[in-house]
Amino acid sequence: MTGGGVRRLTAGSGLAAAALVALGALLAPSNPPGFDALPEQVVRWTLDDRRRLLVASAVIAVGLALLVVFYAGLRAMVGRAEGAPAMLATVGYASFLVVIALALIGVGFSQVQAFTALDGSPDTVRTLHEARFVMVNLSAAPTIVSAAAFAVVMVRTAFPARWLGWGSALVALAHAPELAALSRTGVLSPTGGLAQLGPFVFLVWLLCVSVTLLFGRSHVP
Repeated sequence: MTGGGVRRLTAGSGLAAAALVALGALLAPSNPPGFDALPEQVVRWTLDDRRRLLVASAVIAVGLALLVVFYAGLRAMVGRAEGAPAMLATVGYASFLVVIALALIGVGFSQVQAFTALDGSPDTVRTLHEARFVMVNLSAAPTIVSAAAFAVVMVRTAFPARWLGWGSALVALAHAPELAALSRTGVLSPTGGLAQLGPFVFLVWLLCVSVTLLFGRSHVP
């Protein structure tokens, strides 16, 4: 595949992944119970929008799968810009594969939660609900490593643009609150507002990188 083909495939998969993950987040039931909710409250919330939870998690899973394509292409191009042995680009790519794996496990918990809520134990449903958020929040650690590695290369090489490198650094910074989300309630809980900041910043960065690769005039490594 030519450099232009890799660039278009990377951009297209990034745009599609961002759209699907955002769509899944919009489809998902709103106001999820916090970690202080009673098991019966979690069951009621799950059953009220059970089909939406199932559909949303499936849509997000497809988006996460497309991120594998995006990061494989980004690693190939940024790695060439970095030069052999492309250590930082490889670290960025491999670290995000861990992110995708953890996120998919979290999606799996959502699916199991939706089925278990029909006739399972309320305590089990709440455990699955909480485990989903914990798993996603723990993915912040490899996200920070990945974003920081790509940030260094992008700032150094200006590929695909130096400002995207600084944006990647911002992604890493925005995910720090997720690791600090150790409170049972409040903004620093796993379901709190600060813990949701990182994924939003990442989606904006993903869109910016994809659009720049698709329409930008920087050289193709």
